Amino acid sequence: MVAAGLAPLLAAGTVLVPAAVSVAKAAPAKAAGLPVLVQGGESTAPETTVLQNAGYAVTQVTPSAWAGMSQAQFQSYAALVIGDPSTGGTCSQSLPATGTLGTAWQAAVTGDIAVLGTAPALAGTADADTLVEDAAGYAAAGYSASSQAGTGLYLSLNCAYSLTATAAAVGLLNGVQGIQAAGGVMVTGGQACGDPGTVNAWEAEAAGTFAGFASSALGAGSWPSPACPVEEAFDSWPAMFTPVAYDAASDAAADFTASDGQTGQPYILLGAPVSASTQALAPSTGGEVPAGSTAGGAANLAAPGGGAGDRRRPRGTR
Repeated sequence: MVAAGLAPLLAAGTVLVPAAVSVAKAAPAKAAGLPVLVQGGESTAPETTVLQNAGYAVTQVTPSAWAGMSQAQFQSYAALVIGDPSTGGTCSQSLPATGTLGTAWQAAVTGDIAVLGTAPALAGTADADTLVEDAAGYAAAGYSASSQAGTGLYLSLNCAYSLTATAAAVGLLNGVQGIQAAGGVMVTGGQACGDPGTVNAWEAEAAGTFAGFASSALGAGSWPSPACPVEEAFDSWPAMFTPVAYDAASDAAADFTASDGQTGQPYILLGAPVSASTQALAPSTGGEVPAGSTAGGAANLAAPGGGAGDRRRPRGTR
């Protein structure tokens, strides 16, 4: 039997991947002064203000200062935030590289990871700020201050891949938690700005920090121009990740099947560290959940609460 809380299954190519098991870890009851490190070239990064207002103890450093820090220094933070530098009404098409940020931070990330294919700081709306807070909260959820272990990562891709026509690897993640060895996180652009985002409600609730986050927060026209709910979307991702929001419009690739049977292309991923036994459950390795399965009843192994999968049926499953 698949234990509750295991990581999601591998997506590859056009294989439809069910959201049959949750990546969730219990979120902290409150931000309660958890230390968060933000890299940014601005005097005050947008994420800094949002997270300070949410109760985090935020330290902001320049990219050069970040590059000079040690792994031990990074491990003293609950979450590392590589955010959205969009300014002046223009979505940033740049993303820091390891040549700028170094690699010590990658080894420090042993906790939960949130990757966003959008630019919430550019939108600047209450819903966009909530996305920042919820995603950063997820990244920080597994941190232990006493052992300084479980440092998480929040990464906003902004518009860095929005014009990318063919699948490209998110190189910044390659040195984190064996992501490159597991096939990398592959992403493409070209989504229409009018595409609404759809929240995978079951996984959003299971994540613990996204309670109440609904598709209306990512709907068409809900983010003021030039901000777009979807900037780029993912083609494939390792088994540690599961999609929490996806683009179901006709111009997106239907490479993911949500827990309610809807298909689309993910653009918000959440991931938790994966064990070898969990990795073996992936469809690509002949795991317990068949490749291409979708939700559809108790006899379906991919259905929430059904078959040999996670037998919990989360509140609000739909």
